[in-house]
Amino acid sequence: MLRMGGRNRFGDPNLRVVWSNSRLGWIGGKHEDRDDEGNLIREVLTIRRMPKYPVEDRWIVEQWKPPEFYGSPEAWFRKTTEFDEGNIPQLGPYPHRGDYQLVSTLETAAGEFEQLSVELLEDIATAFRIKEELRLKREASELADQQAFRDEKSAIEKQKQKQIADDEEWAKNEMRSPLFIQPAVTVL
Repeated sequence: MLRMGGRNRFGDPNLRVVWSNSRLGWIGGKHEDRDDEGNLIREVLTIRRMPKYPVEDRWIVEQWKPPEFYGSPEAWFRKTTEFDEGNIPQLGPYPHRGDYQLVSTLETAAGEFEQLSVELLEDIATAFRIKEELRLKREASELADQQAFRDEKSAIEKQKQKQIADDEEWAKNEMRSPLFIQPAVTVL
């Protein structure tokens, strides 16, 4: 996966495969503690590391997202804090080093378990490369469209400025014409 996706700015892989049951994420809110028989011991407001994905026993492909993907720390706190439940950040602390997000759950078309293999990883690599190429082309196209818009806007502005200058020049010339120059009239 490292060969396919490279490394992020922290030296970690941009792509990785994890076992669904072992991937934990922060969950904040009201949690119940129970004994071995399932009896409620207590309810607590806290954040805990809990399974991130609802699917069990599957390989998960994840892609790293930079911290700025999640907004600023202040925005993160505003968007993820449940103020009715004791000001607990529902998704845990701000991901200062970024975090990994789901790309794909590896399973058959029928939703059954699919064993990880070199061939499957190569297919994932190909799909990821195609997706990245399309994203880069889309971004390049958007930048080109933005540049074309700026160029057109600039050309229109230059045309307006030239029209204003031409109109001012015309007005100056007309003011010098004999029709506008009147001899002084003396009234006796």
